[in-house]
Parts: sequence; C-alpha cells; structure tokens
Amino acid sequence: MRLGRLGVGYQAWFCRLAIVGCLWSALPVSAASPAGNKPPGKVIHAYALTSANDAPERDPMDWRLLGSNDGGKTWLTLDIRTNEIFRERLQRKVYITSNESAFGAYRFEIDRVRDPVAANSVQLADLELMGDNGDEDAVTPGFTDRINCRGDNPPAETVANLFDHSPGTKWLDGGADENTRASWIQWQYSFSTAPPPVKAIHEYALTSANDFPQRDPMDWRLLASNDGGRTWVTLDARTNEVFETRQQRKAYKISNETAYGAYQLVIDRVRDPAAATSVQLAELELMGQSEKDRTPTPGFTD
Repeated sequence: MRLGRLGVGYQAWFCRLAIVGCLWSALPVSAASPAGNKPPGKVIHAYALTSANDAPERDPMDWRLLGSNDGGKTWLTLDIRTNEIFRERLQRKVYITSNESAFGAYRFEIDRVRDPVAANSVQLADLELMGDNGDEDAVTPGFTDRINCRGDNPPAETVANLFDHSPGTKWLDGGADENTRASWIQWQYSFSTAPPPVKAIHEYALTSANDFPQRDPMDWRLLASNDGGRTWVTLDARTNEVFETRQQRKAYKISNETAYGAYQLVIDRVRDPAAATSVQLAELELMGQSEKDRTPTPGFTD
C-alpha cells in the first residue's frame, strides 16, 4: 500500500505532528455498498514498513497495530514495537504478528518518531499488509483514485464520508487557522495508471453537516489541474454562501468544458471562525453532463 500524497514528486506519506505522534486509520467503507452492510473482516499475519527517502529523524520508532470489529469504537492491540531504528533510507522491515482473528478495521498508531525534537513531522514510504503466505492483495485496503485532505477526524469523520452518498455521515477537519478554519480536499483519478484519466465537472453540490452551522463552509474555490497538482486553474469561486438548515444540499453549475485529472476544493473560510473549532461537510457531489452523471466522483473501495 503506497501512502503517497497527491502530486508528482511525493514518494512518502507525511503527517505534521501536533506533539510527537500521528496515526493512520483505515476503515473498510465502500461507496457502492448499501448502508448498514457489515464490512468484511480480514486477517493480518504480517506487515512491513519502509522508511522514507530523507530526514531519518521523522522515522517511526514506537508504534502499535490495532484491530476493531465495532467500527472503531474499541480497539485490540495486535502488535507493539518500541525503539525500532531504520538504519538506511528506503529500508524495508517486516514484522510477524501472532494474530489469527479477522477484523473489519485496522489502525496503525505511531506513538513516537526517532527524534521528536529535530522532527516537525512523521513520514513513511510504504505500509504493506500481509495475510496467509504473505498474500498482500487480500488484506491491503482498496482504492482506485487518490483522495486527500488537509486533515480529518478518524475513524468516524474521515474524508471518505464526503463521497459515500449518505448525508448522515460527515467529514470534519480541525482547521488550524483560527481566523478562517480554512481547509482543502483534493482528488486525482486512477493515479496507479499511466496516463491517468481526465474527467470534466459541469456541476457540483455541497451538503451541510448535521450540527454546528458555524462550521459550514462559507467561502470556497473549486480548482483543477492537469500537471499532477503543480499548477491549478480556478473553475468556480463562491463567497458568503450560507446553509440555512442542517443537511441542506446546494448545487452549483459551472461553465467548465475541460477535463482534468485532479481537482481540489479549497475552503477559505467557515461561517463563524471565532465560534467554530473546525470545518465540516456531509457530502461533496461531482457531476458531469447531467445531474445523474456521477462519473467525476472519485472511486474507492475501502
């Protein structure tokens, strides 16, 4: 599983540190699955980490692998490691677990990096998950398009919720700038294929979340890129937009006729930054030639 960021030149997953730790969480949520279906359980027997290309002070040193079968409410520790050192860049280290139970959700929680004082972040090149006989495909989370964001709130309020066709769920990011609570969501189509496909967005819709109207986006821009995120074109810009009710859907038509491989929704300001601690949205819908044409929606399986 490649933990990469959107854009050419990024070869490692990278997370800013609030204190000394950061976590990655993967819950099997299928956009195409009917609501209420129990996600499939999978057994992880081994996993491997590969250090990133630079800055060894950012390497994970202490971590835990956790499993859950109740949607992330409670977690069982499957493996724990302390004082692990990667001696080289792009070094791969394999860890065997004694786990024989299938779980529907896993979390890899990094408790400490190699040198928290010198590091301003944590990073990894690869996280590989293996089942029976080293079978990686059986347990690796599936995705077809790369979806990324400034931040979210796992396990229940992740960026995947924006595309799950359910206004009852939401994405939430604790916006760092207290004056705006600004954030962003971006996606790139089929980053694993070359060349990646391009899709044209003619209309999009936002649905407000279930609570706290002060967290609603008020000013935003829809951007597009065809060079892997190096440069961006503004397709639409909105200011002073107000959602009058909770879970209200508002659609916006744009005059764009160009297909792009990557898009970004940049939220510049929420409704009341002083009262809000975060920004949130229930749904982000992307449409092609008609309201029913949802081909621009990024795809994922887990």
